Amino acid sequence: MTPRRTHRNHSIVLAALLAAAACAFTVTPAFAGKGGGTRTSSISLVMLATSLVEPTGPHLGDQVTFAVSTTATTRPWVNANCYQNGRLVYSQWRGFFDEYRSGQVLTLGPTASWTSGDADCRADLVNRDNFRKRVLASTTFHVVG
Repeated sequence: MTPRRTHRNHSIVLAALLAAAACAFTVTPAFAGKGGGTRTSSISLVMLATSLVEPTGPHLGDQVTFAVSTTATTRPWVNANCYQNGRLVYSQWRGFFDEYRSGQVLTLGPTASWTSGDADCRADLVNRDNFRKRVLASTTFHVVG
């Protein structure tokens, strides 16, 4: 087993432990598929330890990640966007594959345009192969500001 694979296995175990500790707050995964086709992709919010102070959901400044699953690509991406009154105030991309080195943790603000207040967010599981972006699955969540 290579050192990179060992690191990945430890990350998976850590993510599983954090998910188990994520209190009673859950977000129902959303699935994407065409017609009556097989649902092969899913995404769900995973609140990390900093988010567990109040079990009502993520708060501004909390760190989150996502549990993702897909058979559509070996290099899935997550794009999270948050809006206040229809205005985009937060947008982040993360790769959910071994070669992506910036990690899969997102800090939900603050940003220059989001310093306070609640926001409605959507995270898309995306296939970015061949310079095209195709949404495979989505989930929504509310962030308390």
